[in-house]
Amino acid sequence: MRFHRTVHAVLVSALTLCAFATGSVSRAAEFLYDNGVIFNGATSAVLQIIDVLPAQKVGGDPTTFERVGDAFNVYVRVVLEPGTPSSEQFVAGADLGPMPDAKQFTVNYYLATRVPGGTYGEFQLRKSEPLVILTYLEMRPVVEYYHAELKHYFQTGNYDEQMALDTGVYAGWARTGVEWLGYMAAGPTPPLSPVCRFYGVPSAGLDTHFYSVNPAECAYVAQTWPDKWIEETPRAFDVLHLSPESGRCASGTLPVIRFWNAQFDVNHRYVATKSAEAEMVAKGWIQEGRVWCARLLHQ
Repeated sequence: MRFHRTVHAVLVSALTLCAFATGSVSRAAEFLYDNGVIFNGATSAVLQIIDVLPAQKVGGDPTTFERVGDAFNVYVRVVLEPGTPSSEQFVAGADLGPMPDAKQFTVNYYLATRVPGGTYGEFQLRKSEPLVILTYLEMRPVVEYYHAELKHYFQTGNYDEQMALDTGVYAGWARTGVEWLGYMAAGPTPPLSPVCRFYGVPSAGLDTHFYSVNPAECAYVAQTWPDKWIEETPRAFDVLHLSPESGRCASGTLPVIRFWNAQFDVNHRYVATKSAEAEMVAKGWIQEGRVWCARLLHQ
């Protein structure tokens, strides 16, 4: 870890205990995260299913589920009004109870429908996905700081860095009030993705840090500017990645958007609220898109 004018982040992140699905009329529902749910073994896992139904929902029965060996079968029954196209997503959920560590399950989502006054048809399998279990090594808040003179932002989940910044060891930095939960996984586990961390050296006019969850982007930076950007680690922390199919985040988390200051010193800010987005746009920073998902503690 390098310290010059700026100090940047080691980030550790935590995840809500949910699995998600989304779907359409033409195909089976799709889980928001391909590999299901991440949770601590001591915590109850809540499964949420989001689906688009063939017609407007006008009723239904409580969702039920059963565990058969290493599989969870979730049964959803809904009443549909014929001839009324569905315009809203249908959400169902089930509390699967506490899970053991270091084991993989399968979740099968079945849907049965009927018309008002009719009887339910056979259950149809809409989606089957693996359920991945993860145990955290640790959780800690990731704190954002700002240097008014440099006009630089950065964030850190490292307690030693936070202490140094808060006590003035590195002068000029102040907390912005933004904090979000981070976590470090026991090992690479989908749908977690490692984030590479680069340091822009002062001799190149940078003195800043850069993070990416995109392996291709990490490789590009390392290969294109080896004398300007030094890779400090290929895995500074793990984050919950955006759905590869929908680009959405899990319930309870928000998409983190990366902004670039469009200056030679190449500073970035990672924001997760509409107000922060508006602030950065007003400052003339360039939006570079969604990069990962996070749970805010303070904003």
